[in-house]
Amino acid sequence: MRLYRVESDPRGRLTLTVRDGDFAKRDLTGKLQGNADKVEFYRAVAGELACAAAEGAAFTYDDFDDHSGEVSGGVFKKIMTKLQARAAITELKRQSAIPHLLFLNSVRKNPGLANNPKYQTSFRAYYEVRQKPREFYDVIFSLLQRMVLGRAPLDLQFLLLEMHYATNEHDLSLGSKLLATASDNAVVYDNNVAVYFGVTANQRPDMSWLNDAMSRYTALQEHIRAFIAGPDWAAICDLFDKAFPQARELPSLRKANLILEVHVGLTKSRSREGAPSLA
Repeated sequence: MRLYRVESDPRGRLTLTVRDGDFAKRDLTGKLQGNADKVEFYRAVAGELACAAAEGAAFTYDDFDDHSGEVSGGVFKKIMTKLQARAAITELKRQSAIPHLLFLNSVRKNPGLANNPKYQTSFRAYYEVRQKPREFYDVIFSLLQRMVLGRAPLDLQFLLLEMHYATNEHDLSLGSKLLATASDNAVVYDNNVAVYFGVTANQRPDMSWLNDAMSRYTALQEHIRAFIAGPDWAAICDLFDKAFPQARELPSLRKANLILEVHVGLTKSRSREGAPSLA
């Protein structure tokens, strides 16, 4: 059994250690050793654990900051069991989330939808976009249309800057939702999922809001990639495809993104209600 553990020194610098069986504990190197950048560190941790999972290694992971969880066959029990994945997929079906999502994504083939009031209302309802002035919606749906027409790059940094220049707002979550609508190669930055994985705003005074946003987005992507690298993902993906055959062509990254969002929401609801968690 391989034992991974995150340790912190008095200055808050993080190091990932590993112990293989009866061998002595050792520090991993590079970004996994003495790293003061929490987002960069946990992104590297996700990559390390994904590699261990791909090797078929059995390991446990312990974190002084309570991002820990027993691991079986390389998959965090804290992230999701197959039973929890089934519950999340059932909830997605109850919400009619996938047909709604596919309708929103159809703007790629019919860019004129971006100007349609019913489409805009549907987008705002699905992605829970808070009430804003009409001018704000004009900006975001114009950006969406430009992307699907090929007149703007499918690039999150570009989107965030354009939204900021036009609205004076910094909205990573909304920017990621626009990008994920235009491209399957993106994930939605859900704040609850980010917190669940320990991805939070960087407190470094020298980091700009844009660099912080891009760093957090990349870190969340890496956590999702680590999840789908585990041996249980094939079975979870099969459950998704059987439940939503019309969405079979969605890439694993986006499927996992959808399942994780619902799983985290269900976990929070059960916690508030005092109900036992699925395991």
